[in-house]
Amino acid sequence: MKKEIARTIIIVEGLAEAKFLKKILLPSLGNEAGVVAAHGIVNAISMAYELRNSQDYLGTRVLLMIDADRDHRNAEYAKMLLGPGVTDPFFKLLIMQPEFEILLFQDKKALEVALDTTISSIVWELSQRAPKDALQLLLAERRMVLDDLLSMPSFMELLRRAPQIKEIQDFISAAEKAVY
Repeated sequence: MKKEIARTIIIVEGLAEAKFLKKILLPSLGNEAGVVAAHGIVNAISMAYELRNSQDYLGTRVLLMIDADRDHRNAEYAKMLLGPGVTDPFFKLLIMQPEFEILLFQDKKALEVALDTTISSIVWELSQRAPKDALQLLLAERRMVLDDLLSMPSFMELLRRAPQIKEIQDFISAAEKAVY
């Protein structure tokens, strides 16, 4: 008996990223795609490798979304192990520069409106190098949590237009249109 498997599996490093991505992609996920939290970058790379090379998942498209991190070592390891994937329509490696949270820092004005604050140039500069740290700082100052920010429809629409999210949506769409 053949297993029922999503046509696209998106692997992220942790639960926070999975929850975040599901919220942003909800309208475009449908029944054909799933987001999986891998509990760390090494586990995420390993999962992607196994899925990509498993006969049980033949025809399943795999998108691995990882942080470049500050030293870029893990991203380089993923590229080496998984290959560039350029000629593989069933695999995509999406490296977030420098971290996943950079998605929230696409538009300074929109983020200021959502947080109801002015973001200093120092904090904005920090957000481009260490977005996770900048996000924690901004949320702590406002006594907010990420879910508060992600519950704002106008901010969510802005996030859905981010280039990285568009890449994911295009990857999912290609899987839905593919004939197996």
